[in-house]
Order: sequence, then C-alpha cells, then structure tokens
Amino acid sequence: MSAKVMKKWQYRGANLIVKHIRLVPKFEIDALLETTIRDETIMMFKDGHYCGYVETSEIVSKFEIDVHGGVTFYEENTDTVIYGFDCGHYKDTIDFWNLERVIKETERLADNILDWIK
Repeated sequence: MSAKVMKKWQYRGANLIVKHIRLVPKFEIDALLETTIRDETIMMFKDGHYCGYVETSEIVSKFEIDVHGGVTFYEENTDTVIYGFDCGHYKDTIDFWNLERVIKETERLADNILDWIK
C-alpha cells in the first residue's frame, strides 16, 4: 500500500489532510488486468482512492457524524483525536470522488465534528 499526502491545511481550528491511497502496487495491477475482466472494482484499485482526515482535540461519537461512507478511521492519541473517511467503497470512482470533492467532504466532516462540540 502507498499513501501520498495531497493536501494538508487548517480549517476552523482543526488540522485536515487528504491522502491518495493505492492498495496494490501498480506492477501487480497491470498483471491482474491482463488476466481479469476490467470491472469497476479493478479500475478503482488501479486508480487508487482518496481519504480525508480531521484531527481535533475533542471526542465526538463516530455514530453522530455524517460523512461519505461513514467514519472508517478513528484514532485517539494523548491530546488529539483523528476521524477519517475513505472513497474506496464499491461503486466509488476517482473520477467522481476527485481531489476537489474529497477536500470539500473533508471540510464537511470537520463541520460535523466541530458543530457537535459547540
């Protein structure tokens, strides 16, 4: 698996990150594509997918947060909590869930978390 940080920024006092994830190395995908029907699942892995993360100091119930696909990453550290979502679900495509759209969804995730804190 490889992960590349595409954007890192501050929003409403929280730290936000969008990463591009590739689950399978490209050389393995090319071999897989030669022997497998090119369906949506294979194409998704070929292109990878984006994930968005919000780091804040407040804990909010993961079940109260509205974000694409639900909260799929959660980590508590000493001073921070990280919430994350991914766009690697069945039928998700990198064309639809492009970088611009994932940045907006990450900010929407931050809004959800920060609005619960108030």
